[in-house]
Amino acid sequence: MDQGMARGWRYGGCRLRLLPRRPLAREEAELSAGARVRTFVALAEDRRRDIVRKTKDGLEAARRRGRVGGRRPVVDDDKRAAILARRQRGESIRTIAAGVKVSIGVVHKTLTAAQAEQQP
Repeated sequence: MDQGMARGWRYGGCRLRLLPRRPLAREEAELSAGARVRTFVALAEDRRRDIVRKTKDGLEAARRRGRVGGRRPVVDDDKRAAILARRQRGESIRTIAAGVKVSIGVVHKTLTAAQAEQQP
């Protein structure tokens, strides 16, 4: 970056100030760039580990308080019974989905789960 460009440059509330120094030899410049890249990679990995740890800690704290995340199931016991009864009568999955007001995938998943429960 040109020193003239960087004199008044601000980033995140911090002002960038370049200090004058001797020009680096080509080998030193390449080594320096590689070291900078490795440093940035290490910092990014460390930040990622912090985020993962904090997320897991937060989920565990919520679990201890009785708060479990995730979507609530679409099919309750009444809808499940209706889906299974309609399928017993021979209705198609599309007809069942339209009648119970759920998606075709939900009906298919419910039927597959019910089949798996019946088989040992």
